[in-house]
Order: sequence, then structure tokens, then C-alpha cells
Amino acid sequence: MYVKIDYALIIPCTIKITSTIFYRCKYMKDTEGGDLMEDSNSLFGKCPYFTAQKVFSGKWSILIMYHLDEGVLRYGELQRRMDGITQGTLTKQLRMLEDFGLVKRHIYSEIPPKVEYSLTDLGKAFRPVLKEFRIWGDKYIEYIKNK
Repeated sequence: MYVKIDYALIIPCTIKITSTIFYRCKYMKDTEGGDLMEDSNSLFGKCPYFTAQKVFSGKWSILIMYHLDEGVLRYGELQRRMDGITQGTLTKQLRMLEDFGLVKRHIYSEIPPKVEYSLTDLGKAFRPVLKEFRIWGDKYIEYIKNK
């Protein structure tokens, strides 16, 4: 049984059929007619691959997590570290990560206003994944250099 997904990220249990990506998720079952019992949006919170893909779907999400893994950062510091990101995009991505419980925003009541961002405990649990991304990224960089 396969679920059509709008994302183009290939993960271990995806199969490419013609030009459409279909995702086979063990958390779903076929009906007798082969129809899906649930649509792909209902996979969020049930299927670990779909859930992770949704949480980190933002273009800058992983880089934000990487920079916040180094410690608490103010908004301006984070923006300076991320060359090419607009203020609006950074704000949107931070709010999304905050809504998913990975980033904590601390607002100080002073003038001028001071806001700091840090990883929550759940965000810190992403550290091993960041480490593996770096290892794989280094291998891939080496691969393209030798290509």
C-alpha cells in the first residue's frame, strides 16, 4: 500500500513510480479495494519518517538546529551566521521549530527588547542526527570532489 506524498525527499522506504513519489508506510493498511484508509496528512504523528520529514521540511531548519546546538543565540547573531536568509524566513522557520517543540524563545522584558533562542530538550535529542549529517556530508563532499 502506498501513499502519495507531495515532498521530493527520498527516504529509505520510498519507491519511485513514473514521476510520482509514493511512500510505503507500515502504519497504514489497505482497504479491500486497495484504497487508503487514511490520507497522507494523517501520517503525521504516526509514521516516524513522515513526521520527521514534516518537522524539518523548512529549507533552513537543519542549519538553524546546527547553530543553536552551539549554544544560546540572539536573533541577530543567528541571522549573521546564516548568510542568505531573510529576516522573514528566519522568523518563520524559528516559529515553526518552536511550534514543534525543538526551539525555545526567551523574551527579556527590557528596552530595547532582547530575545534569545536555544534548543529544548527535544531539540538537543537531535544532536546525534546532526553529527551523522556532518559525517555523511563530509563523505559526499569528498565524493563530488573525486567525481
